[in-house]
Amino acid sequence: QTVYYRFHGRPRLYYSAYKKDELNIIADNLLANKKITDAYIFFNNTATQAAIKNATWLKKYISSYIG
Repeated sequence: QTVYYRFHGRPRLYYSAYKKDELNIIADNLLANKKITDAYIFFNNTATQAAIKNATWLKKYISSYIG
């Protein structure tokens, strides 16, 4: 199963960075769902470059579990 997620920032759309506890929930849900074979995750909170930080953190977190 392939999934696609798009995150726009919260509370301020396109500006706000996601907190680590929010990203933990996202990552843990992805890792727990054994039906997922591919995940495309886009952070569109780019106005303050939060997307880069969030995507980098999420990738590192998930990689630590799947290698």
